Amino acid sequence: MSLMLVKFELLIVYNVNTLNFIWLIKGFVYTSFVVMEHTSYRHLDSYLNIW
Repeated sequence: MSLMLVKFELLIVYNVNTLNFIWLIKGFVYTSFVVMEHTSYRHLDSYLNIW
């Protein structure tokens, strides 16, 4: 019984870690996307200011 409980707990911990990893990747992708958008907007602003 206790062995099954340990396996179950390990499974939960593993799933939580996997979920956290996925959220970390999503957050990283979203952050890099926002940063890229901001930098492109800045380039666009400087380009428009030239004219």
